[in-house]
Amino acid sequence: MEDTGKLLPGGGAGGGAGGGAAAGAYISESRKLVPFSRQWPIVLRYYAALVLPISLAVAAIAIRVAARLRRTGGAAKQASGSNGRFVVLFAVWWLLDMAFIWISPRSYEQYYLPLNASAAMLGGYLVGAYTQRLQSDRDKTRWIVLGLLGILLMMAMSWHIFFGVAKSPHSGAVYRDYSTREPARRNGYLQKWRQVSKHPVYPWQRVGRYIREHSDPDDKMYVWGWFPGIYVEARRFSSASLAFTMPRKPPAVLERSVAELLAEFEADMPRFIVDSRKRHIPTERPPYELWPIAPKGFMGLEKAQFLPANNAGVIKAYDQAWSKMLREQFDEDEALRYDALEPFRRFVRENYRIVQMFGDRVLFERKGAEAENGSQ
Repeated sequence: MEDTGKLLPGGGAGGGAGGGAAAGAYISESRKLVPFSRQWPIVLRYYAALVLPISLAVAAIAIRVAARLRRTGGAAKQASGSNGRFVVLFAVWWLLDMAFIWISPRSYEQYYLPLNASAAMLGGYLVGAYTQRLQSDRDKTRWIVLGLLGILLMMAMSWHIFFGVAKSPHSGAVYRDYSTREPARRNGYLQKWRQVSKHPVYPWQRVGRYIREHSDPDDKMYVWGWFPGIYVEARRFSSASLAFTMPRKPPAVLERSVAELLAEFEADMPRFIVDSRKRHIPTERPPYELWPIAPKGFMGLEKAQFLPANNAGVIKAYDQAWSKMLREQFDEDEALRYDALEPFRRFVRENYRIVQMFGDRVLFERKGAEAENGSQ
């Protein structure tokens, strides 16, 4: 799928008649990378993480169906009230939300957010039906007990939202503490509160701040990968009309995208380029690096280091070895994608210097930029 992210003054994401074809191509290509046999366990794990809204929706639909089946006389119709008039609408909405998740095999977490809204609407009907019975039934005790049990059940179903999950919904792998490597929960409100209370500054923020502090407002930049926050932190515009790229395009499409990107750079060369090295689904495949780091011992290198820009033999040997690895461990297209990016890697080596790494993010600055603009 062609990129749609833009960060230009007055710019925006565009559509067109080819949008449906592009979406179809995106899904079909994604299906090659993530087959259904790998997708369905991921979706079911995310469903399990959303057990509370899903349970509310299922219970609401079941109660509405049961009420319709029991409704035989006018008195029963009147007793049912108007709470259920929109249950069919909300049920269809929710079922579509549940089904649409299966369309794209790239199960990003944000794909699961919409079903929470439709499930909440159905949950409102469930609460309304309970309130109506509590008010109309003479034996209120049983309904109070049932309500308390329901609250306890909801607390149990939402426990992980507040206190974190032990396993990754996407991969199923056990989460571990970064320092001790012991099993640890993540992604709950408790963990997030601890992170926020420490006021952390993440690598993507540090690289953005560095760019802001070492450039002029009219200097341009470019982020390779999908990390829009770096632009926001740097407060600089992209020198390319498409400010981001999603990996794993078909090789021919990626080759064309690289050619178009380099043509724009020739017209308006960015002062800084950030290689975000962010992994995308499927996450087991390595990110495409603009300036790879060769391991210790490769072609006689004394330590792990960025490929030497002035040693064509080492660069050629590394590219051949890496392409071979991608072809053997994954598929031919993966190797062809790496080959399609060779002009971009060469462009960076010839025109930029490595500033430093911010975590996994690598920052490049155009050669001679400091002399042009003066020391920041």
